[in-house]
Amino acid sequence: MTAEDTVRDYYARMGAGDTKGAFALFAPDVRYRLMGTTPISGESVGVSEFLAKIIRPFVGRLEGGQIEVIPDTFIASGSHVVVLAHSRATSVTGAAYNNEYAMVFTVQDGLIATVREYLDTALVETAVFGREIRDA
Repeated sequence: MTAEDTVRDYYARMGAGDTKGAFALFAPDVRYRLMGTTPISGESVGVSEFLAKIIRPFVGRLEGGQIEVIPDTFIASGSHVVVLAHSRATSVTGAAYNNEYAMVFTVQDGLIATVREYLDTALVETAVFGREIRDA
């Protein structure tokens, strides 16, 4: 299985609602970094920390705890896979959360070892956390 196959499998499982199966594709010490300075930005190490620091606080702010992330493009080179994707969700504030992403995966020994997620952090702040962004 190639690195691209592993990442495609991850998105297929997520799309089917099999989050347990998707997260089983993460290495035990996966390093997940969400860029920016939002309440959920930063790096987590390991699946448990990733779920506690990023996933649960985020989906807890979405209507029904649901988000649909749709991969648009896979660009693979060796152990690295870049995925361009978009999402659809509604936050608990009623705001649309339709973001765009560039996610950089590194796959080692058939498991996802690192993820760097780039996204519109202003949308996270305003739509998901209900914050107002003001001019400096």
